[in-house]
Amino acid sequence: MIKFLQKFGYKAVSLSIQKKNFAVKIYRCAGFKIFIENDDDYIMTRNLKEVLLMKKIPRGLSDKDMIKNYVETKSVEQQMMTAAKKAEKLRRVEESEAPPEPLAKAGFTKELTEQLGMELLALKIELGAAGVKNYSFKVKRDGEKIMVSVVDKKF
Repeated sequence: MIKFLQKFGYKAVSLSIQKKNFAVKIYRCAGFKIFIENDDDYIMTRNLKEVLLMKKIPRGLSDKDMIKNYVETKSVEQQMMTAAKKAEKLRRVEESEAPPEPLAKAGFTKELTEQLGMELLALKIELGAAGVKNYSFKVKRDGEKIMVSVVDKKF
């Protein structure tokens, strides 16, 4: 097929193939490169102007035997896609670690939010150890101080 397309002056060829298909390795050996990677498949392309010298595959080999010593290298496109995925994952982690928007607008940093959370958790543990189970928190401002106190809800 490649020789046919070259004969009629085509400059490139592309195909779509599922990632799980073993033929991906065969196409890579034939000079195809991954152009786009989706969740389930690859779009692969090959420049038809390049002359590719492939070893002749002996007859009677199984598909597994034909590709057993093939080592796949990452293309530039794959490296870029991997880097983009890592950057997106890092952005999501940083976004999830940021304080909630109302706290962030009030000047709470990630560290301050964590410190406040740890102190409240320690207080809840102490209350549990003391047998206090039915309580709520009350927040009160006194000048420049903000006080958090425990209100026992015993009736």
